[in-house]
Amino acid sequence: MGPVDDLDGFAAALRALRRRAARERGGPPLSYRELAARTGWAYGSFSGYFRGGVLPPADRLDTLLQLLRATDAEQATLATARDRLDDRRRGIAAEDFFAFPDGDGADLIARDLRAVGAAYLRVPPGTCLGSLLEIQARIELLRARARHSAARRRDLDVLGGVGARMLSHACWDLSLPRAAMVHAQAAFDAGERAGHDLLRAHARDMQAGIAARYGSPQSALRFAESGLRYLGGAHTDLRTALHDDRARVWSALGDPVRTDQAVRAADAVVDDGGPDEISALAGILNYDAAAHAANAATALVAVPDRHAAAERYGRAAIDIYLGYDEDQRYFGCLLSSYATVATCRVRDGDVEGAGTALGPLFELGPDQLIAGLTQALGRVTAELRRAPDTGSARQLRDRLAPLVGA
Repeated sequence: MGPVDDLDGFAAALRALRRRAARERGGPPLSYRELAARTGWAYGSFSGYFRGGVLPPADRLDTLLQLLRATDAEQATLATARDRLDDRRRGIAAEDFFAFPDGDGADLIARDLRAVGAAYLRVPPGTCLGSLLEIQARIELLRARARHSAARRRDLDVLGGVGARMLSHACWDLSLPRAAMVHAQAAFDAGERAGHDLLRAHARDMQAGIAARYGSPQSALRFAESGLRYLGGAHTDLRTALHDDRARVWSALGDPVRTDQAVRAADAVVDDGGPDEISALAGILNYDAAAHAANAATALVAVPDRHAAAERYGRAAIDIYLGYDEDQRYFGCLLSSYATVATCRVRDGDVEGAGTALGPLFELGPDQLIAGLTQALGRVTAELRRAPDTGSARQLRDRLAPLVGA
């Protein structure tokens, strides 16, 4: 077993145990679906565990290590490593996120970007927005105040591009589409200056999402296709995100066949990649099986006669996220998946079941109602308006009204 100093090393250790267990059995490694059948967990959870995107909860790690035939010493080593990584992850968010900057070197700026990424799932997007603006200002001051080598300027361009991509994400969540697009373009321009194709691909992914959500599907398609070209042959979870961007575009254009094709293309690669150098630095840009399932559900629910598939993907996203520690769940995708399931149930005439699916959303505070979630709830409301005007439907519409601003 190699060193387990970070999440990538932890995932590598799990993969090594999986391969060794296969050799001992004289067969292929257990597939994610076989592991899911033996544990009762959502099969998509294993993608996060083995690729390094998600740290398994402590109780699940014990079960997983037993299935992988880890020795007592290996179980103890990995359990200790898991606790250490979890403490480090929580410590970044708790100690560094609100700390006054103690320097402006590139390493310290990278540390602070990681801190914001770690905190993003725990605090409102508006809180992160201010910290990201402050980090970007420090980068610009550093660029302006000193002479740098070409390599140093490139490093600063990449850091600035990652910060701009994170700013775009926060503005997107805060329903600020123009600001989101401006920061996404700034991220792309930084990638251009640095000659960094992966950063350019991440920027195109963000631009595709913004354009698709705010009524410019043809532009969104061009951005997504451009992102895939910049990605080339890189093994990264961004490829799945870009295929899901295409699915949302074809859904918006009312093309069920191409929507299905794009979702299947994402299905085919979701387990092949993992966090890349940009998403590992930013944290919030990881795109795992849960995010794919949530976004596939969003694309499919808007297509006629695809609500059964949409509910299936929505349920898969919920099941995967519930297998993560709470502070590793992207709550926007999780809660939007509840809304997608509710939309599908209304279409099936099950208004009471829709209300049950929406249960967690009625407990949200105003600062948690990010843009994607309010749009998902708007789809539920629209579906309720088309449903028979029963007492249950009216009651659910009334409960939703404060959440969607109706």
